[in-house]
Amino acid sequence: MPDSSVLDRTLLYGQDFEVQLPPGTTELEFRPSADTWPNRHFPIQKGIVTPIPPGYLGRVSVRQGCFVLEGVTSADQGQYTVWYQSGGGDLEITHELSVTAHSDSHTLRSGAALSLPLFTAEPVEVLFAAAGEGASVSVCAVERGAASRPGPGYEHRVSVQSGSLTLSSLTAADQGQYTVRDSRTNRTISSVSVSVSEEALRPRPSGSRSHIAALLSVGCVPLAALVCVVWACRRCWHKAPPETSTV
Repeated sequence: MPDSSVLDRTLLYGQDFEVQLPPGTTELEFRPSADTWPNRHFPIQKGIVTPIPPGYLGRVSVRQGCFVLEGVTSADQGQYTVWYQSGGGDLEITHELSVTAHSDSHTLRSGAALSLPLFTAEPVEVLFAAAGEGASVSVCAVERGAASRPGPGYEHRVSVQSGSLTLSSLTAADQGQYTVRDSRTNRTISSVSVSVSEEALRPRPSGSRSHIAALLSVGCVPLAALVCVVWACRRCWHKAPPETSTV
């Protein structure tokens, strides 16, 4: 008789989902939370997923006895049932996966740059809601690793580097809530609250105070030695007996 127990799992967007495969595993079945999406079947043969369903190439594998699904998104939410044989019968273990959004906050100085991790290689849209306002505006879209369609005021200020969106030259007007949203599902990937300090970034002096003090102390050593020599000479001159003339 199949085991109907369900194990709940919650991961952040972009994390890897791992499922332990018991000996004798023959298949893993995925039933998405979205009813309109069909089930997915992952046959397991000799510790290898084969064939790999469309859309999962490069994302699924078997490592050290675990089924691994890399970089989960909201589309990966649902039930994952492992079918295996034991004692001459068919058994099952079901894992219920939920995917939640990241949340963070930053305080930056005016003129600094904000870095927003995207957590996915899929198309996303970045939205901004100013502090105290409910309406959001589009900062830009990100597709194929590049920023596109920047909104008014964001031209030449946005770029994508190492999986993160960079917004340069922050001002007080950039304070508020930034949301990274999956363009396919409209689900939130991350939400970041940003405060901007009015104190602008100042260039760092070429030398620190301690460095300057060290230079001064080094320069004072020969000067002090010279003063001592002069003082000693003057003392000897004053103590010397007056010269006597002989007739």
